[in-house]
Amino acid sequence: MKKLIKLLLLVGIIALSYITIKEPQLTAKVQQTVSSYIKKETKTEQADITVYFKNAEGYVVPITRKVNKEQATFDNVLNLMADNEENGKVASKNGLLPAVVSGSIKSVQVDGTTAKVSLNEKSAQFVDKSDETAFVTSIVYALTEYKDVDSVMFDLSSSDTLPFGTEMNKLYYRENINKIKYSKLAKSKQTMYLAKKCDNVYNYIPYSVYNRKSNISLKEALNIHFNLCSDTKFSSLIFADNAKLKEILIKGDSVYIHLSKEFEKMDKAMLNMYKNSVSLTVKENSDSIEKVRFIIDQNEENNGIMETVLIKDYSNQERK
Repeated sequence: MKKLIKLLLLVGIIALSYITIKEPQLTAKVQQTVSSYIKKETKTEQADITVYFKNAEGYVVPITRKVNKEQATFDNVLNLMADNEENGKVASKNGLLPAVVSGSIKSVQVDGTTAKVSLNEKSAQFVDKSDETAFVTSIVYALTEYKDVDSVMFDLSSSDTLPFGTEMNKLYYRENINKIKYSKLAKSKQTMYLAKKCDNVYNYIPYSVYNRKSNISLKEALNIHFNLCSDTKFSSLIFADNAKLKEILIKGDSVYIHLSKEFEKMDKAMLNMYKNSVSLTVKENSDSIEKVRFIIDQNEENNGIMETVLIKDYSNQERK
């Protein structure tokens, strides 16, 4: 038996030597094939990063981009928003436009909890006040997405203001995004999300809505939100005729939204967008509510209750 094993081993060695002699590149080819296969199967590690573009009306819109992990850094976020060919394509697929002028950023440095953005003269190239505001707001919101940054300061060495009056060398905070219904007498502000058609794509746009009352309850905020959903200036939702928000009830960690039977006649996509916009608005205006439950009259399915879990990421997902 031992002699047989030795013989087989000898035959194997001779055969392997023969193959190596006849095909000296065989091992290299196998290694190359294996390497190519591994490279193909190994996916580049990706991460989500929130950038801000603008729609044709100048409103700033958050978009979650999925990029290579090394790109998803504080130092690079503004590069992913600048008006260049690649970012322009991403924005266009989402019905939007880049808000950051290409080449306008000299540097970004963090001092404590403030991001200091140094601008060059290209920053002065704005069409109007809305264009300038979108530029500043998109940068402020993108940089304050990072937990260690709560304010942004701009510096333009040649001037104390941008062409349409935006002050340099002052702190800008995460507030006043897409101001609507503004009044100098306003005492409070709520952020509300509305579904708006941007080019041929729907996005959820955050608006800062002002009120003369100092304290607005969640119920009041959702009633205001419902009315805004019917305002074509800010929303593209189409409700069924006579659709009404009948009642809002808060119980425990849930808010119950009681809707009239006309909501059953709504286009399902429109209804889902309304539900999502409510959930996003609740998230912005309450720290205790975890779920939104919709009750539609005469809906026998699940006793009329459709449950929606609050959306964790408020930004729109990038469309490829």
